[in-house]
This record gives sequence, structure tokens and C-alpha cells, in this order.
Amino acid sequence: MSAEQLKLLILLVGITLVSGIADAQGFIHAAKIWQTGRLAWDELGKSAAGFSVGILLYWFALKYMNMFGIVTPEIQTVSWFTVTLVGVARITGTFFR
Repeated sequence: MSAEQLKLLILLVGITLVSGIADAQGFIHAAKIWQTGRLAWDELGKSAAGFSVGILLYWFALKYMNMFGIVTPEIQTVSWFTVTLVGVARITGTFFR
């Protein structure tokens, strides 16, 4: 692996991680939107912000995935989904209890 490919891989992994963590925040706050039986606008806003940042970064990650040769949507989605799922589990801390 060349130095250029290594830089590309590090950038790709970094953007994918931040994207997945932002989307994880979106999912965590979305789960709280209706917990009181009424719409919690603050949670809705936090959820929307997480999803907005997450999808924006995911679109950039796709650019670097394509440059790295990862062009199938299945593999692109699995990488993001894995980070997002692990992010939700780690951030909430309740998955393993």
C-alpha cells in the first residue's frame, strides 16, 4: 500500500467513523422524541442535527470509498451501519446490560 493510499484509507475511516457517530446521536435522540407522550422538540432538534451531519459526512465518505475502489452500495452501507450500530451501543451503554 502506497503512502497516498494509506492517507486515503485513514481519511475514509475517519470520515466514516464521524458520520456513523453523528447518525448514532440522531438515533439516540430520535428514541426520546415521544417518551413523554408529547413531542420533545429539543430531542427532535438534536436528532435532526445528528442525522444532518451524519448524512453530509456519509456523502463525503462515499467519494473516498469510490476513490479507494469500494463502489458497491452494499459494502458502503455495511461499513456505515456497523459504525452507527456500535456507536449507539457504546454511547448509550445499555445494550450489554
